[in-house]
Amino acid sequence: MEANRQRRWARGMLAAALFAVPGMLATSGCAPDGDDGVTDVVDARDDGSGGDEATDAGDGETSGPPPALTAVSPPSGPIAGGTLVTLTGENIALGAVATFGGAPCMDAFPASARRMTCQTPAHAAGAVDVVLTNPDGQSATLAGAFTYDASGPRVNWCLLYYPPEISAAPDEPAGPIYGRLLVQDVTAGEGQGAGVRGQVGVGAAGSDPATWTWGEATYNASVDGIVSGDLANDEYAATILGRPEGEYSYAFRFSVDDGATWALCDRTGTDDGFSVAVAGSLHVVPGPPPSIGWCRLDRPAATSADVGTATPTIYGRVLVAGVTEGDGQGAGVTGEVGVGLPGSAPESSTWTWTAMDYADSVDGTTSGDLAVDEYGTEVDAPAEAGSYVYAVRFSVDAGTSWTSCDTSGAGYSEINAGRLTATDPATGPLVGWCNLQWPSSLHATAGAPTDHIYGRVWVEGVTTLVGQGAGIRGQVGYGGASAAPATWTWVEAGYNIDADGLTVGDHANDEYWQQLTVPVAGTYAYAYRFTMDGGLSWRTCDLDGTTVGEFTIDQAGTLVVE
Repeated sequence: MEANRQRRWARGMLAAALFAVPGMLATSGCAPDGDDGVTDVVDARDDGSGGDEATDAGDGETSGPPPALTAVSPPSGPIAGGTLVTLTGENIALGAVATFGGAPCMDAFPASARRMTCQTPAHAAGAVDVVLTNPDGQSATLAGAFTYDASGPRVNWCLLYYPPEISAAPDEPAGPIYGRLLVQDVTAGEGQGAGVRGQVGVGAAGSDPATWTWGEATYNASVDGIVSGDLANDEYAATILGRPEGEYSYAFRFSVDDGATWALCDRTGTDDGFSVAVAGSLHVVPGPPPSIGWCRLDRPAATSADVGTATPTIYGRVLVAGVTEGDGQGAGVTGEVGVGLPGSAPESSTWTWTAMDYADSVDGTTSGDLAVDEYGTEVDAPAEAGSYVYAVRFSVDAGTSWTSCDTSGAGYSEINAGRLTATDPATGPLVGWCNLQWPSSLHATAGAPTDHIYGRVWVEGVTTLVGQGAGIRGQVGYGGASAAPATWTWVEAGYNIDADGLTVGDHANDEYWQQLTVPVAGTYAYAYRFTMDGGLSWRTCDLDGTTVGEFTIDQAGTLVVE
């Protein structure tokens, strides 16, 4: 008797290890981890201490509460027997046994007070009673709980595994959805069980699955069943196609006779039948409205045209998630090019905007993704000769709101704006941009030359050529910090080198240099100026250049003469 107690105790401790340690029965495959919704309570009453509240009736002690049997899973199997079944109930004692149609179930293993497993004996076809008997002789019967089947394989058990609910935007796919099944002697082992078909169905929330739309699922993985490592179940996966806004139910179903019959599977499995109340829930709700994810003034960074005439085409690019992807124009996107005066904001009324046309779909961050739409148009140069800035802007709400874009991306900064030079055909090209390059401050002795002072200039179509641009004159000048540059002393500067503009290696600018000799000690301001019309008009240039407006005295260089 004591040896039997010890054997039962060892089996109880094995059950405790298997069912109480998280992950011991974790399934394999690609679906997210989950459980079957049943928490096992390990039966540790028979611990060999002699202090049990309920013990073997053969010892003459008081019996425990009678067992109850509530389910047998799977509920069917072949007449040859050998089906691994789980008996679920209450008060299942260690050492309990079960019979199927009067024949003992083999390898009985009471894993807990609520569950035991065994392998069915052979039996003639038909439904049989299942009887569970505790060692004290008390028993429970579940009439017709198991059916012996003489025909071919059948779905013994299935489950809508994951997810229990999911959300999607209208007309967008939802998933993947995972389902699992057991077919005795078919799904066991690695690889897809032969002859199995799986489908996912979806219909109006709470409606009859017979009215649902069903789509084929594909084999995903072989996963464990009741015993870790048995690979008894097959897992299938499918994606629900896009549907209109609304609430929906979904479930899995499986067949082993090419669709002649189907087993419906909800979130609690087929042990308790199918109920649409525990089917999956699909919520189709509108997503957020589209928005400008990224945009840019693409090219050119600078251009010129005679006053009142069309410029070369100016291009901008835009990305709107879910809209601009793929070939063709993204729906609802509009773009414009704007031209304004330096120092003004694109939102000001001084800017003039021209609609752009869709030009092409181009790659975004990944080669071949065609995630970005490109727009372009010509614009008319202003009627008055001079220097201007330009940018692009995009809208996805018919112009109610706009996102401005410069050469660096979304947003606007004048330093990254495009440069437009409007020229007067009678006078030729004008100075498009210039700056006092270096140094920002100097010390010198009265009557002695300073270090060289450098300035740079850009003239469309002139400084972009190799060598000194034709027709350019540059001067460096100095004067009182509060005096107007027109009153300063100016000295002709000489061409030095070609220098890069907006792009490394473009040699778009010309650099000039010169020294100053100041006869009287004091503190002075200094700057550069350039002309393209022989000195009839000059453009004065400070440290931050004409990119961010015209000359200001606080951006002039500082010269201290001692």
